[in-house]
Amino acid sequence: MIYLKTSTKKSNKGIHMRKLIITLTLTTVALAASAERVKATFTIVDDWGAPVTNASLKILTPRNAYTLSWNGSIPHSEYNTKTDEKGCATCSFASPQRRFTLYVDAAGFYPEERGDIFFGKANELNVPILMRKIVKPISMIKTKLVCLPFPSDKGTFYVDLEKGDWVLPGRKGVVADLSVEYSCHDSEGRTESTAKITFLSGGAYKRKKIVSSCFQSEYSADTNEVFNASFLHSLSFDTKGHGNRISSLALEKDEYLVFRTRVVRDKDGKIVSANYGKIYGEIAAFRNFGYRRCFFNPIPNDVGLEEMEAYEVYKSRQSSTKR
Repeated sequence: MIYLKTSTKKSNKGIHMRKLIITLTLTTVALAASAERVKATFTIVDDWGAPVTNASLKILTPRNAYTLSWNGSIPHSEYNTKTDEKGCATCSFASPQRRFTLYVDAAGFYPEERGDIFFGKANELNVPILMRKIVKPISMIKTKLVCLPFPSDKGTFYVDLEKGDWVLPGRKGVVADLSVEYSCHDSEGRTESTAKITFLSGGAYKRKKIVSSCFQSEYSADTNEVFNASFLHSLSFDTKGHGNRISSLALEKDEYLVFRTRVVRDKDGKIVSANYGKIYGEIAAFRNFGYRRCFFNPIPNDVGLEEMEAYEVYKSRQSSTKR
């Protein structure tokens, strides 16, 4: 009979080595997890700077450091918190990809969403959020992104803002709210395009869009503001595609126009009737005339700009959170 002799010393040494490796691995994972966590403080106020209390915040962050997903949704971790009497909320959460998406809901306020907030190497964040209060939403007539080919390369054409179309035979337009004096031609290797956009009865003034997921304008038109009649739009670029593009937009992406149109005045020149609305930029006027969105208030002399469409988003979010 042959006996095999094992070395207790070597066996114990192997066990100790495995334990050490496991301990180091767990420590590394713990340190990595700790380094990936972030502490975020959210401060939520309304248009008047008052704190929004008891607002619900949902934070979604990718669960893994590296995520590839062609066939399914990316797995996320969810964290929830609420604001206190000062409109503040604090949340500590893991974020392997150093980014997160935020959803904010509060009774009586339009919901807010901030997608893909990247914060790099920071471990503490301060995130201010403006929530727009629901005041008096009204039904407005909306025309979506309009892309109307100019009837020709030169001429003056008319737009009905309520219908979102040219005032031309066979088109939907009835009332000429805007005139667009347009010219486009090639000259010495360059294409030159100009458009003078004029409110035929009334005018408009510009504002910067308010950072909001639902409602980006002021609540009502300011009748004491200066309403300008015309806005110029021009474009010039190398016809051969060598760049050197020069443009001056009537309305930029981050702007909107508040307009007054269909003005009726009495014998003394005082306005007795007018329609108000807003156009979200940008405005395009090359080959086609277009704008992002237009909201036309059909009620004469009603200066309200708070569209019912935004309120429908609020109702939808409220219904989903109650399920």
